[in-house]
Amino acid sequence: MFNLSNLKIMMKSIKKLLVLLFFASILLVSCEKDEDNTAPGVLVNVEATGQDHSVLIRWSQPADSDLDKIIITYTSDIEYNIEVIAGTEEKTIEELTNDQEYTFKLKAVDKSGNESVEIQVTATPELTVFKVSGFEIENGTYSVTDDNDFTTTRVFSGTNTLNSSLQAGSNTFSWSGTWERDGVSVITELENTTTQDIYKDTISAAFCFEVESDKYYYHGAYEKISGETGELIGEYSNSNSSENSTVVKSVKILSDGTYELFIDGMFDEYGSWTDDDIRNKKFVFIDFMDNSYLYFPDSYVLKKQ
Repeated sequence: MFNLSNLKIMMKSIKKLLVLLFFASILLVSCEKDEDNTAPGVLVNVEATGQDHSVLIRWSQPADSDLDKIIITYTSDIEYNIEVIAGTEEKTIEELTNDQEYTFKLKAVDKSGNESVEIQVTATPELTVFKVSGFEIENGTYSVTDDNDFTTTRVFSGTNTLNSSLQAGSNTFSWSGTWERDGVSVITELENTTTQDIYKDTISAAFCFEVESDKYYYHGAYEKISGETGELIGEYSNSNSSENSTVVKSVKILSDGTYELFIDGMFDEYGSWTDDDIRNKKFVFIDFMDNSYLYFPDSYVLKKQ
């Protein structure tokens, strides 16, 4: 028997279902319209620099407001995928093998998962000699104590005043005078305060440099005269001229981990070096007035006090 009450209930249910389907279709269309399928811009200014057992990668990220991350992919035995959050524009990849070339692929990813065109760079990790820039001699007190426990002190003051002293046990020897710049060379004219003897010397290269917040005066800097630019292996020399003579010192840094010192072409002594000496900045390249100089353990360097 036909039941009118049941029909009314059924019609209400159908109406509710139609209303739900209507709103669901609107929501679906809205979602389809809001879906982001646009890839972010590509990374630019991508550079990779080899360092000791590592590579430093720098880039400039795109201006996309929904940028989420940068993915760096490289292979070293296995493939690695490194994620860097948006806003960061450099990453150091560590635990790499020196003297082995690596390829790095970088891409930007937005919050919808869209990926940019991949950018590829290569770099080779390598141990390099730390490099600084030399600068003009600063006024102040500089000193060094040698293996014989003799302490040399030089005090630069005023425009070109120089006072020097040597403390040898209970004896102190003092000189006072002036210095002047002549290109990379420095000319000193000092009078012994006891004997009044005057000494005029020309040092082939002299300047100051700074390593890890400590400043140094380099007297008779060793200039590179042979070998590849940026490579430790090679020959370096300096000279000190007085009124009566010139003394030339040189050092040959060899690939077997040794170096040889010469005075006026005659062998004087030898030393040794290791990769850890380079890492610990016992060997430093110094650029001064377009020339390259080497600081090493046998250099005559005084530390600023």
